[in-house]
Amino acid sequence: MKYLRLLLVVTLAVNVFQSCKDDDETSYVLQDISAPTNLSAVFDIADDDSGEVSVTPTGVGAASFEVYFGDVENETPVDVNPGETVNHVYGEGEYTLRIVAIGTTGLTSELSRIVTISFTPPSNLNVEVTISSTNPFEITVDPSAENATVFDVYFGDAENETPTTIMSGETINHTYAEVGSYEVRVVARGAGAATIESTQTVEISGAMESITLPITFDLATVNYAFSTFNGASFEVVDNPDNTGAHTIATKVGAITNSGAAYEGGAFNLGTPVDFSGSNKTITMKLWSSTAVPVLLKFEGGVNGDERQCEVTANHSGSGWEILSFDFATDAVKSYIDGSQGVGESFVPTGQYATMVIFIDGPGTTAGTFYIDDIAQEGGVALQAPNLPLDFESGDIYDYTWNGFGASDFGPIPAAVIANPDASGINTSGNVVEINKTAGAQVWAGASLNLDGAIDWTNGTTIGVKVWSPRVGTPILLKIEDSTSPADGNGNPTIFAEVSATSTVASAWEELTFDMTTFGAFSTSESYDRVILFPDFGNAGSDELFYFDDITLGDGSAGGSEPTAAAPTPSEGAANVISMFSDTYTDDPVDTWRTDWSSATLEDITVASNAVKKYSALNFVGIETVANQIDATSMTHFRTDIWTADATEFRIKLVDFGADGAFGGGDDVEHEIAISNPVQGEWVSLDIPLSDFTGLTTKANIAQLIYSADPSGATTVYVDNVYFYAELPTAPTSAAPTPTLNAANVISMFSDAYTDVPVDTWRTDWSNATLEDVTVASDAVKKYSALSFVGVETVANQIDATSMTHFHTDIWTADATTFRIKLVDFGADGAFGGGDDVEHEISITSPAQGEWVSLDIPLTDFTGLTTRANIAQLIYSGDPSGAITVYVDNVYFHN
Repeated sequence: MKYLRLLLVVTLAVNVFQSCKDDDETSYVLQDISAPTNLSAVFDIADDDSGEVSVTPTGVGAASFEVYFGDVENETPVDVNPGETVNHVYGEGEYTLRIVAIGTTGLTSELSRIVTISFTPPSNLNVEVTISSTNPFEITVDPSAENATVFDVYFGDAENETPTTIMSGETINHTYAEVGSYEVRVVARGAGAATIESTQTVEISGAMESITLPITFDLATVNYAFSTFNGASFEVVDNPDNTGAHTIATKVGAITNSGAAYEGGAFNLGTPVDFSGSNKTITMKLWSSTAVPVLLKFEGGVNGDERQCEVTANHSGSGWEILSFDFATDAVKSYIDGSQGVGESFVPTGQYATMVIFIDGPGTTAGTFYIDDIAQEGGVALQAPNLPLDFESGDIYDYTWNGFGASDFGPIPAAVIANPDASGINTSGNVVEINKTAGAQVWAGASLNLDGAIDWTNGTTIGVKVWSPRVGTPILLKIEDSTSPADGNGNPTIFAEVSATSTVASAWEELTFDMTTFGAFSTSESYDRVILFPDFGNAGSDELFYFDDITLGDGSAGGSEPTAAAPTPSEGAANVISMFSDTYTDDPVDTWRTDWSSATLEDITVASNAVKKYSALNFVGIETVANQIDATSMTHFRTDIWTADATEFRIKLVDFGADGAFGGGDDVEHEIAISNPVQGEWVSLDIPLSDFTGLTTKANIAQLIYSADPSGATTVYVDNVYFYAELPTAPTSAAPTPTLNAANVISMFSDAYTDVPVDTWRTDWSNATLEDVTVASDAVKKYSALSFVGVETVANQIDATSMTHFHTDIWTADATTFRIKLVDFGADGAFGGGDDVEHEISITSPAQGEWVSLDIPLTDFTGLTTRANIAQLIYSGDPSGAITVYVDNVYFHN
């Protein structure tokens, strides 16, 4: 009896792929919406070495399928109806299988797969299980094995589980319902009966990230804890009313009042709200069916001297409204435990870690109220950092150090600054400066809040680069669980602290702190704060101390081998020629150690990452003579190295010239020397090819040569060896000039046409920065830090009933998704009048570094059932709040 099994080693090539999420969001990719979508197929293969395969094609909107098996020339396809299965017998080999889905309108979608039939038993199974960075309940399983046709994946969260089968070369995602430990089992199978399997334990810990503004309730990784009091309750729910000031179906916070006076709740913020600048306005979307006052209060000053303060705004009871709390003009002092000026006008200038919300605080209004999108106007939502810390990404992470212990018990200065002594082992750009001021307490120092608990996977020894003005200075490193009960002095009772002593003066050195030497230390505790005490035990004498590169290891920092993987490259694969990297598909390399080399080569694994280890290194040749690399379109060469003993590292590139032969008279080469590479950590060498000045041709690169000093006595670990083309960060040429007749165009923004009036290109409820810029003499809209931006024509609504398409040109270097929403206010011309309609189009993976012309049929905006009163255009993208998009030529046409 034959047992059919799911199939095969495949590289996926989807010529047209479309998916429809719901009635008003479409993934738009090149073809009309009526073509079949979600094209896929179930492949089965018998395990009896017969090569018999069954194919069951599926697709939304498909009336029939044509299946081409790809093993004969001039093949006549097999016609298959939806739900039917077709069988076919392959010989051993590799084939291109094509499935064409035909819709009722005759439009088609096509799926192609490379099918490899192998009867050799599978071997060398490797399974990578990763937890999503955006959803802590979701994992990705990425299996690979030699001679495997399919993988059966068991996720371990159901009894008598039926496996999910995927093909070789594919990954699969799975979302767990709750926190816990799960056994992920993967079975690799081929065309025969032999199998191989692997089991891993995955820990699902749930939302662990702290709350920071803006608060959206949409991030699965954030713990949106709202501490309620006096009878109120709270939960995160779906938006129950997508109208008014909140038309998007997102998660929102639901506050339910019981009817008691002064009930409410508080958010403890991982990144304090900073009122030290001019930006002192907080906005909040709030839904209520009853007119109520809403009080927003800030307390928990991080420096200890911030006065609690509050602002009240009134809600009219009309559903979703945007409330604005201006702490520059409307704030008053809050009640604490006496008069203390309560009610007096007050302008806050400090930082607050607790935000309290009272809905009808002194009143007794009962009911449920919804909140969302709490933001500081113009503010940037920085993430709390975690180890390792290098202080180089201040635009992403909040490196706010909180000093304490001055002579008057106030804060001492502590901040991230430019490295004042970029020399020796530390030439990085930014460091932490702590000024132990004159008369400061013996325990003066500074603390940094982290993004959740420290992960001790890579070891329990913390390394810190330290610059001290004196030899013999004691440096105390302390870690705390900030949520643990406080002692009599208000400090957390769960902590660990270790001291080290400086050995050089006015120079950088790395000190190590073995946390296991502190008796109460435990890796099971949730240490989420780092504290540094310079010159601990001695009163301050107005001295400066500097700190950098706070890292985790196993005590071998500065030792003999790496314990963590090299940094993961971020360049897009389309712009990379890879020689060696787990991140990319590598081009063929003849050898990683020529026979004329003077070094020992080992292929090893570091933290599940493949690495080349060169020991006793004098010089080593790496050759691509048989497959010479054409790097003429590349701009950089990259390699990551780790060494404990090299004082100089050199990289030579050799191009064999047009004849492709060594010594042919047209060979060119150049060597780059890196003096004093940082030891004991991964160093990314990202070198412009223009620095290889002697490498005057780059079309036939055939040799890469590494060498190092002390010659023959060094060990160097190598990873991520590749060439890449650096994408520009902004356009340098204008968008394509439209050629349509002006009579057939309604233009909102284009130098090619006369534009209709637009009220605003950035509404006040937008979350983006707008600049009007010029690119190659062409006017362009630049949106940076883009989450979403509203463009309105409310006063001059657009009648697009005679138009057939919407057009916009975009340029981005970093957006992975771009969305376009059109909103029609209906015949009454008013927002929220009951006849509003809208639809959003999503463009996945738009080309980066070039202008992309999006010319979209208005029929694809299926939810936009009327088009006579178009009043809003909304752009949004991912990663939300972290992208820049240039926009030009925005118009409707027929």
